[in-house]
Amino acid sequence: MLGSAPSRLSFGPHRRSPVLSAWAAAVLGGMLVFSAPASAAQEDLKGLFSQGMAALERGEDAQALAAFRQILALDPSREDAYELWRSTDHRALQRLLMKQGQFEVVALRLMGLAREELRERQDDPEAIRSLLSGLEDLDPIQRRQRVSQLRANHGEFAVPPMLGALADESDQDRRVITMISLAELGSSAVPPLIEALGASSAYLRRNVALTLGRIGDARAAGPLALLSRDDPDGEVRGAAQEALAKLGQAPGAPEALLVAQGEAYLAGDLSVLDPYLVSPVVWSFRGGRLEPRAVPSQLYGTQMARGAFLRALTADPDNQAALGGLARAGAKAGVIVEDLIAAGGEPETLEPFAAEGSLLAGAAGPGAFSSGLERAMASRDYAGAVGLLRHYANTGVSANPTLAAGIDDGHPQVRGEAALALAAVALRGGSEVPARAIGVLGETAGREIVRTAVVIDPNGPRAEALAAKLRGENLAVAVSSRAAQGLLTLRQLPGVDLIVLADEFPDMTADQLLKEIGADLRSGNAARLMLAGDAEAAGELYGERVAAVVASIEELPALDEVLGEGLNRDRAEADSLSQRAAQTLANLAQRGQNIADAVDGLARTLAARPEEVVLPAVTALATGGNVQQVPALLGVLADTERSEGLRVAAADALAAVFARGRVAGAEAVVAPLQQLLLAADTAPALRQAVARAMGALELDPALRLEAIRLLSQPLAEE
Repeated sequence: MLGSAPSRLSFGPHRRSPVLSAWAAAVLGGMLVFSAPASAAQEDLKGLFSQGMAALERGEDAQALAAFRQILALDPSREDAYELWRSTDHRALQRLLMKQGQFEVVALRLMGLAREELRERQDDPEAIRSLLSGLEDLDPIQRRQRVSQLRANHGEFAVPPMLGALADESDQDRRVITMISLAELGSSAVPPLIEALGASSAYLRRNVALTLGRIGDARAAGPLALLSRDDPDGEVRGAAQEALAKLGQAPGAPEALLVAQGEAYLAGDLSVLDPYLVSPVVWSFRGGRLEPRAVPSQLYGTQMARGAFLRALTADPDNQAALGGLARAGAKAGVIVEDLIAAGGEPETLEPFAAEGSLLAGAAGPGAFSSGLERAMASRDYAGAVGLLRHYANTGVSANPTLAAGIDDGHPQVRGEAALALAAVALRGGSEVPARAIGVLGETAGREIVRTAVVIDPNGPRAEALAAKLRGENLAVAVSSRAAQGLLTLRQLPGVDLIVLADEFPDMTADQLLKEIGADLRSGNAARLMLAGDAEAAGELYGERVAAVVASIEELPALDEVLGEGLNRDRAEADSLSQRAAQTLANLAQRGQNIADAVDGLARTLAARPEEVVLPAVTALATGGNVQQVPALLGVLADTERSEGLRVAAADALAAVFARGRVAGAEAVVAPLQQLLLAADTAPALRQAVARAMGALELDPALRLEAIRLLSQPLAEE
């Protein structure tokens, strides 16, 4: 399989503890000692926190946990959580962390909210310079305290002004202290340090490599392996090998490590995209300096994947897995941008990422399309596959063999996009579209839109029972046992109608999960239900943010009361896909292509789909339809809620079908046509089209004469 070369470095199952332990230590160790005047909301939070700690001291764990959950149920702002964190004795938070279980989850949530506020304040050059000033003159304890504040308050933004010391060969003591301090910054320093490995100074590259080894973050393994093999400077290669040894990674082929890392980013693997590893910026090294670029969180994975695949291509310019990954990352960014804009995102902020991604996908070449699509389908990266297929539909000049695999994929959107790509290439080149693709286009045009549900519940038997119940009510269901996995599922799906979640998780609070769901433009409007052991208590905490809180599956409300009539993004995308499929079939039919394998699918669109879908379907049936579709076309013609233009098109399609073959039981067809012809409120253009349709019917002469006599009478008055 492409991109799956064996490696000793794993980007597999995530282990939360090391990352969170380092991060929690950073936050607790960097607590500031000053405080601002507290607001009323902050005083309420402090009071509840004191109540919880007092209950904990008395051994009343249930009461303590209830107080801490009440803090989160108040939905504190980031600023309020930040002020609570600053004013709290760090030993109290340490105790909650050490108690583990739900206490640890609550403490981490409070600290996470505070960290979100910190992110807004991180990029503060003046504050960073102040903390770095005279760092080498402090005693070890003072220095660690200063670095802890840097780590907690500024994180990765502290790295750029520290690089100068690593490049300065004249001050050995300052260099060593700076390397130690960078290592103490921890995982947040890794992305900018990796970029700094591209510096022109061999001395700086050497020291950055050694620092990455001290940090011990697996994300540096691929870049270090590349340095250890290909750097022109022997000391740099030796430093990179030493750093790799500290990571437990032997020097070897960097391509496999870098491709695996890129794949992990595209797959949303928590080993590289844990919420505590996702940054609001991506870094680059240009003109001898590090530069941050703000990036939406939904696009962080595609941007980091680009960097990994580009490094793999540096190691091997002909690496097809890396080329395919680069094309896939670029095309996937375009799909994500489209979804975000459709959900209300700012186009001016998002569109540059889509434009850059399209350029990369194009420059990677046709071989990259094949390898990227194969890997996307194998890893169920539907957004990546769809992005590549849309790109090929716009740019491809021949029927790439990989498209056949796309047509047979299990995901309906991938199948539809693959068929559209094949048809686009055929229309440009004047070739025939394979019958299999014609059938898939018909299936795509008439695809039934199924509502989607996500169940997030650590109670495995209950989750599976609920999933079975929902599937029995014609919902597509995805199940996750952890909150972070559930969020990843939500981000991978184009749209979700229903989310059912528990009130407790081992990795985050229900409050945090609900907030993350609400903040995602693509899933924020989904209906939400909660299952809780104590439904009354959970209802008090979360009742305003979910449609219902119940204690068992049997108590869930009827789905039609919860779901409503709105379309999620997947349903809107299905209509767009149906429209494009129907229009493509119309174009093919008018060019002389036989679309017999698609006409039944086209007929299925006529009953309940929007007019922008139905009109091209009717147009296609006018050229390629047969008598089997007559009832569906008559339904459109008789529907007074439809526009006059669509009804005229349906009448003309009926005329074309009637002209191509005899309709069994034509007498029964005459009646609804006559009714429209004789009604006074039938518009003149529609009456003319209906008359043409009746004229094309093969009728018994006596029946035709009777119809003509009726039409010669004055129109009935309303």
